[in-house]
Formats: sequence, C-alpha cells, structure tokens
Amino acid sequence: MKRAKYIFIIFTVLLVAAIATSQTGRSLLIDNLFLDGNTISSTNTNGDVNVSPNGTGTVVINTDLDVDNLNLNGNEVSSTNTNGDITLSPNGTGTVVINTDLDVDNLNFNGNTISSTSGGITIDPSGSSDFILNDLTASRVLVLDGSKAVQSSVITSTELGYLDDVTSALCGINQSCTLTNKTLTTPSVNTGINVLAEGYVRLQDASGGEYVGIKAPATVTSYSIVMPAAQGTSGQTLSNDGSGNLVWAAGGGGGGVSNAEYNFLISGDGNSKFEEGVAGWTGSTTAPVSETTTEIEGDASLSWTPAGAETLRSDAAVIPAWAYGTNCYAEVYYTLGAVEYSLKVLDGSDVEVTSSGGVATDTNAFAALSGESAIAYRTFICPSSGSVKLSLETSGAAAEINIDRAYIGQNFRMSEALDSTIYSAYVTDGAVTTTVSNESQNFIEGNCTNPSGGVYVCTFVSGIFNSVTPNCVATGEDQQQTRITASSASSITVNQLNGGGTASDGDFRVLCQRGADSSIRKVYTPPASTELTNSFSALVTDGSATTTVSNENVDFISGNCTNPSGGVYVCTFVSGIFNSVTPNCVATGEEQQQTRITASSASSITVNQLNGGGTASDGDFRVLCQRGAGDYLVKQSTAPLLVNSVVNPSAGVTQIVSARITNSGTPTITSQDGSWISSLTDNGAGDTSVNIASGTFSSAPRCFLASSARRLLYFSTEPSTSLAQVITANPDTPFGLNDVNFDIMCIGAK
Repeated sequence: MKRAKYIFIIFTVLLVAAIATSQTGRSLLIDNLFLDGNTISSTNTNGDVNVSPNGTGTVVINTDLDVDNLNLNGNEVSSTNTNGDITLSPNGTGTVVINTDLDVDNLNFNGNTISSTSGGITIDPSGSSDFILNDLTASRVLVLDGSKAVQSSVITSTELGYLDDVTSALCGINQSCTLTNKTLTTPSVNTGINVLAEGYVRLQDASGGEYVGIKAPATVTSYSIVMPAAQGTSGQTLSNDGSGNLVWAAGGGGGGVSNAEYNFLISGDGNSKFEEGVAGWTGSTTAPVSETTTEIEGDASLSWTPAGAETLRSDAAVIPAWAYGTNCYAEVYYTLGAVEYSLKVLDGSDVEVTSSGGVATDTNAFAALSGESAIAYRTFICPSSGSVKLSLETSGAAAEINIDRAYIGQNFRMSEALDSTIYSAYVTDGAVTTTVSNESQNFIEGNCTNPSGGVYVCTFVSGIFNSVTPNCVATGEDQQQTRITASSASSITVNQLNGGGTASDGDFRVLCQRGADSSIRKVYTPPASTELTNSFSALVTDGSATTTVSNENVDFISGNCTNPSGGVYVCTFVSGIFNSVTPNCVATGEEQQQTRITASSASSITVNQLNGGGTASDGDFRVLCQRGAGDYLVKQSTAPLLVNSVVNPSAGVTQIVSARITNSGTPTITSQDGSWISSLTDNGAGDTSVNIASGTFSSAPRCFLASSARRLLYFSTEPSTSLAQVITANPDTPFGLNDVNFDIMCIGAK
C-alpha cells in the first residue's frame, strides 16, 4: 500500500515536472492535444478533437462559440462571413431534424402546417419550372371542401356550389352549350354563328341600349352573301352580282360611266363627263389621261393615244335584276379619233355581249374628227346576271381620241329599240321540216319541225318571252282548220285539219303577243297596266255562263267575256281604249273548234266557235287586237313625258300631235295625227285660228311652228286646250301679214 502511494506521488511529480517543462512557451501538450493560449488543436495529421462528457454530463460553454464561419450565441446560429449563407448538410441519407416548429422569415413550419406570421403565402417556381403537388389525381381540378382542405375532384353540382354566382353546369371548351345573357368581349369564331328562330343580330350604338337589328325573314331559302374585298369609294353602293357576291357599284356615275342621265345602269360618282379625272378606266398598255383643252362638254375629257393594239376598259357595273333581258345601249361621245377604234360591251368574264334578240344594227364606226364630235354606240340585250363594262379597242397604233361622255344602260333611243312586244312569221310547209320567213323580228329558232301529219312545233329564241307564255294565234293559208294545241314560253304546237277533220299539212301564219309582265322595257320600267303598246292580247278560258280573261299584256278587256249562248262569246273593251276606232282582231281556239270573230267595234268583239261538224261548241281561245288606222298611240294611265328627248317617268300622261296646214287664201288641213284639230278659222290675211278638239289636252300644250317659206311665224296668244292662233308675216314688209303654208306640232298632257 505504501508502495503504491509512493508510485502515484512519483508520477505526479514527473507530470508536474513535464508540464512545467513544456510551459516554457506558454503552451501545453496533453496526449495528442496541444493547448496554446485560447487554442486547442490536435497534434495528429487531420486529427479530430472530441469533447466527450461522462454519462449524462454536458459540454458547457459559458459564452458564444465560433465554429468555422458559424457563431453560436445562446439560441442563435449566425454566419461570421459578410452576407454568408448557413448550410445544413446531413451525411449520406441522413436528414436535418428539427424537433420543434421552425420560423423562416414570415413563414412558420410546424409539423405538416405552413403558416404565415405576416401577410399571404406566395409559391413562385423559378423561371418556367412547375409547381408540383404529389398524390393528386391527374386531369382534375383543385377544390376546397367544407373544412377548407384542398382536394382534386371532378366538377359536380357540389363543387359548383363553392363558386360565386354559379348555379348551373359550366360549358367546356369543346362542348356545344347555350349561353344566356352572357357578355363576350372580342370573341373569335372559327366557323359560323347560327342565330335561331328568326332572332336578331343587334348592333348597338356607342352608349348602348339603342341598336340596329338584322334578322332573316320568317320563311327563306338559305343563301349566303360575301362582302367586297375592300372598302368602296365615296358615293358607291352595295350591289349583288347574282352569285351572292356584294360588289361596290356607283350610285350616280363614275369613271366616266354614269346613270345621272337617261336611267342608265352603270353608275359611280357622277363623273360621266370626266370632270373629276379618269378614275375607273384602265388601259391595257397605255394609260388614259385627263385633257382640258379639247373637251366637248364641261371642262375636261379623257384622252388616250394607244401605241399598238390595245384596250381601254371601264370598271364593271352589276346589272340590276329589273334590267335582265331588256333592250340596253352603250355609247361614247368623242372627238379626234381614227378608224382603228371600235367599241364593245363586255360581260363580267370579258366576253363580248353581242347584239341579239332582234335589236337594231349598231353604229360602231369611228372616224378621224377635227373640230367636231360624234357618237359611237352599241345596242344589245342586257344579260340576265352578272355585270357589263365598256371596252374601247384598237387594231393598232392610233391617233389620240378624246372621250367626253360615256354611258351604258337601258336604251333611250326609241329608234334603236324595236317594238318587241308583238312577233309574226310565215311558216311554209315542207313535209319533214318547214321554212320560217317574213319574221317581224327573229323569234322562232331556226325552222319549225313537222313530226307528223298536220302537226308543227315551233321553238322560240331562248329567253325571248322572259319565261312568260305568249298569246299566239295561227291562220292557215289553205282550207284547213288551224289551231294552237300547246303553248309555252319556249314553243308552240300548231295543228291543222282539213274540212273532213283529218290531219293535213299546209302553210300558215303565226302571230305572238307577249303575255302579262313579259314586255320588253325600252326606255323606262312602267307597270304592266301602263305599257306603251299598239297591240293587245289575252287568253279567254271558257266557263259556261261566263269566262275568265287572263294573261293580258295590257288590260284591254273589261272584266271577263260573257257566254250568252253555246259557242258565242262577247268581250267588251276597256272604255275608250281604242279611241273610237275599230281594232283589227283575230282569235284562235285552243281545241278542235273553228274560231272566228263575227262582230267587232271600238267597244267589243263577238267570237263564235264551231266544232268539226259545224255545231256551236264552247272552248278556250286566245284573242289578239291591233289598233286600227287613225287610232294614234296614247297611254292608258300615267306615262312618261319626253323632256329634252329623254323619257321623264314622273311627268304624267302625254301625247305629241302634229299637222300640216296649207293656205293660199283659205286655210286647209292637209294632214294631221288623228283628228286633234277640229277646224280652222280664217281671221284674215296671215291670221289663222287652229281649233283644238275637245279632250285632246287636259292642260295648255306647248306648240311649235315651222314653214318652208321665209316668214315670221308666232302665236298671237299662248295656245290653250282649245285654241292656237297662228300669225304669219312677211319679214320684208313691216307689219305685213301674209298667208303661208305651215306645220304645227303640240305636246301636252292628255
């Protein structure tokens, strides 16, 4: 025991001696630890320093502790580096375990809960990265349940209940849904919009509430329209080209083609005389220019000097439906020019519209002019669809031409628009075929066929009767019964029988009158009841005690015809329509009757029909009447008045009458239109009263005088409805009145 005690004492002495020895530099070496001032370090290379309390003891550091770049002070861990980060990096698969809640900035992490200590919570992935929630079902939406828990769910009525102002199902992007009272801001529709049940498309004004509504009619055959590809110019209007395309058409002239005068079809900005330049005209090579030195009218004209075979064309104009199939006309008013020029009318495909349908020959020749002007024009039948344009063309290089007026439209030249309301022809029998000759106008296409004995089929020129069946009559040249057994707007069938009722070939004449609403409109478009005409026709359908009159081109039979006895029909004319002159009338039965007119007057006709055996027999028939000699042409109701040689459709009923008076001492009527002058009164030398028949004019007419002799001619007073007092004087003898021959013409309202 004592030995051990001595050993410990010796060890302690040695240890104290060792420590004392090592303190020479104020440091201490203990095992592998080196203590130098405030520093404890390991003497082993890469050696660790472990501080290990015994049992439940702890390492107590009474002040803050710096570990590498970290400073531990109480409950705080901070970095000693400026703006330094603190990184917690577990080893391998280890984790950072925080046993209580954690505050990070304004967020508090406590178990599975993240809450804000101040303000809202923002989750913001970096760049285009996604915010991913795991353990949710794909293709669902997030909703909050009653406990405010987030769930992935299909939208049902329950989930809709969580949305404000939603009381019914929502519409998916690929679903067909009904929207009621919804506001769509600048929506895009890829196909079309259907507004059902005659609903309106309403375009509201700037303040809202007031609107312009557009809707379909109650019953409609579906169609679509296409708007123009670009904005129009001032004064243009939208017009349909007949194929559903809306195009800009001028409202009053344009590009030198106008409807400002003469009711022309083509219109634009009123520039028919090129006062506003040459817009609307295009040269194929050489462009037209505006000219202000050689104009014919106004202050400017169009000038064009082609260098070779070229064209100069106007813009196209849509033909309105009311002009389909009517007599149309085109002209240019020019000066200078040359024989190389020609004028054409083209359709929308630039194909020439040729003169057809019996329209008179064109005056289409150009000449070289100097100091004078002329008109080149074309007459044609307006196509029943599409558009037309003017084309000035040259066969080669040509001298300058100046155009100072250009028109295209309905024909206002009465001499160029033939009276195409009545047609006639002579058909000569030729067994299998026939020969059609002596046509008033070409209305039968080629010749008639003769498919069997006594049967003839005559086909009309396509479209000539505007899809309306004409009233036709036929009369045989031999001892045949001749009748028309079938008729339509495209053909008629003529049957002929001999006296014994057997089919028999033979020559015949046929005459056709346009039916109701089929008249060619020459200068303007009057109602059918006021059609300017010399001839009248109708279909009379038998109805035993009475008849039905239909298909009148103009109302000339008053009411219906009567049938006082078998096969006898009395047709009374509209009062005064034939001006007390008996018309020339013919009638043709529709069945196997012999049809003839047994009595006629200016007020009525009597038609008799017999069957093949010569017995009175009822049946349908057609009647056609032509004005007789001396029955001058008047209108039956409101008609146009000629103003400056142009029809003015608003000017009321009018007539023009004239007469030639010879006077070698006693004034005498040499000739007159009808009987508008009732008598002449000789008031002395050079003074003649022209007494106008009562009822000729309803108001004072305008009258004009002319004479082949060198005389002064004037009216002593303004003409009235009953009198025109004519004074004739020798200008070489002051106040010397002399009798002289003279012509008088008066124009006025009837």
